[in-house]
Amino acid sequence: VGQNMTGPLPTNLVQLPLLQSIRVAYNSLTGTLPSVYASMRQLLNLEIHGNKFEGTFPEEYFQATSLQNLNIGDNEFTGTLSADFSKLTNLKGLHTFSNYFTGTIPPEVFHLEYLSFTRHSDNIFEGTIPNSVGKMSQLQEIWLSSNQLSGTIPTEVGKMTNLIYFKVNWNKLTGAIPTQLYNAKYLMT
Repeated sequence: VGQNMTGPLPTNLVQLPLLQSIRVAYNSLTGTLPSVYASMRQLLNLEIHGNKFEGTFPEEYFQATSLQNLNIGDNEFTGTLSADFSKLTNLKGLHTFSNYFTGTIPPEVFHLEYLSFTRHSDNIFEGTIPNSVGKMSQLQEIWLSSNQLSGTIPTEVGKMTNLIYFKVNWNKLTGAIPTQLYNAKYLMT
């Protein structure tokens, strides 16, 4: 982490088939994210946040079903979030913050039953917060601030009883805060 690495992410780490974690956060790595790492069946943790990766997120990673934490935040990724993120059924952390993602946040992302932490702030997402957000009973943190989200906060947020942080500021949301949100007994205000 933060070792002043520059250039593209080397692909030779794939030669370590038992490698479970790649953490190269807060460097100056550039280029596209190599899709070769998606084939590493033991990979549980991929943290590449705080670099300068660009382009779209490689769809090959949707086959990396062993992943438990995926942090691609604070880069220069573009495009839309695919509904195929829902194939990563073991994810506990999914972070896409501070990129240039556009379009809507697919409702399927909120079907990940083990997801505890998810941050999608500081992108260009639009549309509404999907009602399926209420299916995330394990969720403790959801950050959707600084996007272009509109509509109201769905009452289904009241089903997220383990919620600690619910950040939706700096959007185009309207209406009142649902009283169901107060069912989250650990919510920080």
